Amino acid sequence: MANAFYPLWKQNVMQFTANNNLSAGTVRAALVDTGVYAYSAAHQFLSSLSGVIGTAQTLASKTFVNGAFDAADISYTAVSGASAEAL
Repeated sequence: MANAFYPLWKQNVMQFTANNNLSAGTVRAALVDTGVYAYSAAHQFLSSLSGVIGTAQTLASKTFVNGAFDAADISYTAVSGASAEAL
């Protein structure tokens, strides 16, 4: 799968709803097995995803510079034998 942003998430960011304040809100990253997961533009929440491996990690020390988002490095510690193709 090519890089993609979920349209419903982009819509909420543009409308700056309470659940999408990237500076103050919680941002998480999850490992995904694309052999199990199928992308859908209708997906809106982490709970909509299938094929999530382990536990989604919360990103800390978020920064925004010249249109780029960055955060502190994360580690997935309880993942074994799984095949993750997406984040």
